[in-house]
Amino acid sequence: MATSHTKIEGGMFLVADMDFHGVFTPEDYTSQQKDIARAAEEFITGEIMSRGDDIEVLDNQLSRDLMRKSGELGFLGLDIPEKYEGAELDKISSALVAEKYGYGAGSFAVTELNHTGIGTFPLALFGTEDQLKRYLPGLSSGTLIGAFALTEPEAGSDALNSLTTATLSDDGKYYLLNGNKQFITNAGFADSLPPLSWSRTGTAYQWTKKKRRWECTAPQPGPTISITSGCPWRTFSVRWAKATSWPSMH
Repeated sequence: MATSHTKIEGGMFLVADMDFHGVFTPEDYTSQQKDIARAAEEFITGEIMSRGDDIEVLDNQLSRDLMRKSGELGFLGLDIPEKYEGAELDKISSALVAEKYGYGAGSFAVTELNHTGIGTFPLALFGTEDQLKRYLPGLSSGTLIGAFALTEPEAGSDALNSLTTATLSDDGKYYLLNGNKQFITNAGFADSLPPLSWSRTGTAYQWTKKKRRWECTAPQPGPTISITSGCPWRTFSVRWAKATSWPSMH
């Protein structure tokens, strides 16, 4: 039986015996965590929900402005280390802010949560030191917008069935990326976009926008990989975040 002195991590509560002392409840929030949640709720109520119909119209500039304000308040960099200009707070604080955005921010929550989650985390976890220094400060502040190229015509959110491949060249200087991506949330106005692809190494790619094209930066020096963005899509009733289709990339 787990006691109050036993630390239960992750999903261990599913398989470990534990008493009520090991269960975290809202009554256990610290004053700092409550303040962060309250600040997020006040921002969402005052800056997002108050805009009403404006939120439901595709407006990339409005989206960028709100993301920058979110960054200025620290909501975009809660999980990012301080050395990369993030807040480096605990996961409970991060979860509370995500909950506030998910509950009250309407369609804008899709933009914000994609940015802070799948748009930033792959880079934060697997990027090179140069990539971390180059992109994380901007993603934390909201001056850069993140997205994540996962969905493909043959595979929705099923990452294990992704057909996009990253093949190391014979001389070992660069990777050749082949595949198709579609319905990529935020891609229509994102600045940073790591695509999911299969390779035999743990290489982290970073895509950055150059005018109307995207360029891929890999850890090894080599030729630049470019793609063009396809047609924008509106995702069902969620009309804020524009999802984009990439016909091909190579």
